[in-house]
Amino acid sequence: MTTNGLSNTECRDAQIKIDAKASGQYELAEIYGPDWTNISDPTSFGRRFKCSVGSRHLNGICWDHQNVQNHEVYKITKETSNESHTN
Repeated sequence: MTTNGLSNTECRDAQIKIDAKASGQYELAEIYGPDWTNISDPTSFGRRFKCSVGSRHLNGICWDHQNVQNHEVYKITKETSNESHTN
């Protein structure tokens, strides 16, 4: 588990959801879609998610801003990683 962040299992699940999204700006509930209703404590989960994003434990996502509803907005980018380059 990352300090104050998501557990390893939560990070794996989050990365799958991030990878499934197109580039753009999303609130956390939009990233998780229907699965968001299964989060028992959205406020605590949101803090831990933001910590994991800031600690770079999740790829292809960064914090963007807080909207007028006080929700965190994240930016997902689909950039080519070093792993996809061939020699």
